[in-house]
Formats: sequence, C-alpha cells, structure tokens
Amino acid sequence: MRMSLEQFRELSAKVQYALSLDMDPDKVQQWILDPKRRIVLASGEDAVMEARSAPASVIQYPPDNVPFELAIPEPFTGLQMVRRFGYDPTGWKFNGTEIAASQKKKFMLVSIGYQPNFEAVKIALAKYGSTPPGQWLDAFKKAFPTPDGKGPIGVADSSWVDPDGDAGFPSVDSGGDADFSWTGDGFIAGWRWLVEAQA
Repeated sequence: MRMSLEQFRELSAKVQYALSLDMDPDKVQQWILDPKRRIVLASGEDAVMEARSAPASVIQYPPDNVPFELAIPEPFTGLQMVRRFGYDPTGWKFNGTEIAASQKKKFMLVSIGYQPNFEAVKIALAKYGSTPPGQWLDAFKKAFPTPDGKGPIGVADSSWVDPDGDAGFPSVDSGGDADFSWTGDGFIAGWRWLVEAQA
C-alpha cells in the first residue's frame, strides 16, 4: 500500500528538518555520489529529529490554546503579502480588510480535527475566537521562523483570489513555507489555525 500524499509531505518535512547547513560538505558530496547510499529511518520521530538538534535560541511554536502576542509594526496591503509569499501579484485580487496601522494583538493556535470543507473550519473555529485578517499569518511567520514539523498552520481568511479565480487563505506548511491554500479541499486533523484570542 502506498503512503498518502499528506504522509509523504510530513515525511519530507521531517527529513528536511533533520538536515543542517553545518554538515561536512565533503562527506555530503561523497554521499550524493555514492550509488549504494541508504537512508535509514529509525522507528520513532525523536530519532530522526536528533540528526540536528535545534539551537537554544530557536523560538518554538506556541502550544495549542495558549495565548501569545503578535505585532505588525508597519502596515502592508493584502497584495503586498502576495509578493512576500513569493508570487507576482499581477492578476491577484484581495477582497479582505487592509491593515492600516501598526498593532499588537493576542492569538492562539487551535486544533479542530478533520473538517470536510472550509465552511466547517470557520464554524468550528468560532468557539475559540474570531478569525483575524490573514496578514497576521505573515506576523506569525516572522515571530516563529523555525517550523515544528507537526503540520500546517492557517488563517481561515479566504480574501485572496489568484489569477485563475481560485480563492485562497494564507498558510504555512510543515516545512515552514508560506503559501495560499485552496479553500476547496477537506482539512486533515493535523491543521492548526490562528485565531484572535477572546478577551
């Protein structure tokens, strides 16, 4: 039986996390050129992660359901965020709330389990707090640049429309890459969502 695409993505993210730029370049090149090379995956996630210990200065993602503060020191537009995420903004539309001033707010990461569609995500999140403008995901990525490899994080704000007319919401995948995810999918239990914490 083949692994699912989601399992493959999670595996890839964990293997990538275990790599380090501090590895000996000569040994790395020797391994690349060796046709008999093998990758041995130990049983248990911790053994794979031990290949590269995180430096003490790395700021870990906050635990679920625990409030933390984020800041947007300088406002930027929704279309500027498209460029920040690596896209040419030509042809994109932004239908959401622009952030017009610097601000700080409290947020939480919440897990809501599997959801069959994007509307179900929004309904399930409502009991935890309000959905912030999606630009706050950019603030989250800046505050927590090192991913924990435990699954994607999203903001349920589908205000971005790509040149093909597909609505998307901002997300960060398990490997730390920012993107706009399609609203037409179902959502596995591994998703965590950024919500504005209730006062």
